[in-house]
Amino acid sequence: MVVRTTSAAAYHDVKKKLGEKQKVVRDTIYKAKRPVCNQEIAQHLGQPINTVTPRVNELVKLGEVVEAFKAVYPVTNRKVIYWKRS
Repeated sequence: MVVRTTSAAAYHDVKKKLGEKQKVVRDTIYKAKRPVCNQEIAQHLGQPINTVTPRVNELVKLGEVVEAFKAVYPVTNRKVIYWKRS
């Protein structure tokens, strides 16, 4: 895959604008071997879900992550969104 210099510059520009909490959540999603939901991110980071959900929403708005699919999360038996790298 060839990365254009403008794409690389844009990536580094966004990277600088992310807050520390956003970076941690983004990196968790990026390093996951499969799409993950907010609850899984929260468990992995040892944080309450209410600290993860706003960061994920911010990352979606910034175009850093996208919805992979919706499915029932077995632990809660509720339908949730699974996220992946954009």
